[in-house]
Amino acid sequence: MCASSCPATCSDLTAPLACASPCAEGCECNEGHVLSADRCVPVRKCGCDVDGRYYAIGESFWAAADCTVECQCEDGGEARCFNTSCPAGEACAVENGYRGCYPKRESLCVVGQNRVLQTFDGVSFPYPLEHSYTLLKTCPERSDFVEVDISQKKPGSAANGPRVVRIQVVGQEVKIGGASPSEIQVKMLPSGRPTLGREAVARPVI
Repeated sequence: MCASSCPATCSDLTAPLACASPCAEGCECNEGHVLSADRCVPVRKCGCDVDGRYYAIGESFWAAADCTVECQCEDGGEARCFNTSCPAGEACAVENGYRGCYPKRESLCVVGQNRVLQTFDGVSFPYPLEHSYTLLKTCPERSDFVEVDISQKKPGSAANGPRVVRIQVVGQEVKIGGASPSEIQVKMLPSGRPTLGREAVARPVI
């Protein structure tokens, strides 16, 4: 059958009314039913819309970036939330696009001046001198935000000169290298924001 290219869903019940695409061969939900994820359900059985994302009835999700608030979508489209935390041996992380509690795993990232010798998942590859590379970056909304980058090679710098390593944590940014391999620069950032801010007079050289 020629079905609507914009079927009604729990997130958008009126989608077919504004659909400008032609119909296409496919399936349609029975009258009085709409799509909830990949299933047809009665409209009264639609789930929850939370922060722009749809969750089916019975589906659980994390409402806090640090996995301290978990919610479950219940009948009537209401989300019931409660305080919790990851169990021992697990950490809050995003894997394959899904936030959750995952087993803690230790790994090592090793880089040289022009080559990633080993990523956290064991891959090795070169990267050009004119490119920068992000070694590690956590989600910006986390209270323990951290980012580690190795910068591109500056034009005109010595062939054997080191790249600058930038370490950014909440409250400060540290750069290692630059004019000399032993130079360390510290820049204070606006409180609680992982973005560049005013520079502090703190540039110890060792």
